[in-house]
Amino acid sequence: DFSISYSYPEHLATVPARIFSCLPKAKLFIVVRHPAERAYSDYLRSIRMGELNKGISFNKACEDYPVLLARGLYGQILGAYLKYFDAKNMCVLFYEDLLKGADIFLRPLFDFMGIDLIEGMAAMAKREKSGGKVKSEGVNRVLLGTKRRVDSAMAACGMEDMWDSIKARSVGAWGALLAMNHQKKVVLSKGDKKFVAPYFR
Repeated sequence: DFSISYSYPEHLATVPARIFSCLPKAKLFIVVRHPAERAYSDYLRSIRMGELNKGISFNKACEDYPVLLARGLYGQILGAYLKYFDAKNMCVLFYEDLLKGADIFLRPLFDFMGIDLIEGMAAMAKREKSGGKVKSEGVNRVLLGTKRRVDSAMAACGMEDMWDSIKARSVGAWGALLAMNHQKKVVLSKGDKKFVAPYFR
């Protein structure tokens, strides 16, 4: 199973204990990156998903929504899981290694899982990420609003399970549709990085 929300500080009081109660011998891995870069990526994602207003600056978003920064406090996040799981059952991977090459990133994960690196897996894992800003907030709002309305309609008709199955099979197409409304990758400025740096000291 995979979800970035398992590491969100707002869920740490319950999620590690719940996972341990169901799967006490589970092997866990977490992908970490430079916390300021992670916060900026989360900020761009939140705008794309309509969770933040398009006009809000990164600095203002961090001030108004401190969870953007708190989600990069990896010591606290890992500490919450280490209360339940042995360190030997946890693997920390680095996003920066993925940028160097998929095989560099995947090899320690496969070693941790105790399986051989699958031939060709590195090539399959390679994909371009936009990491960009929304071109049109209106288009983004229509796409996300339509998705929410269809979700509600399917739930009202008792077809939620079938709809979830369809969405799971078409997640790539949905991502491509959203990506059409994105600008090219926007890099965190030195000024913004300097602004958030004291938070992670």
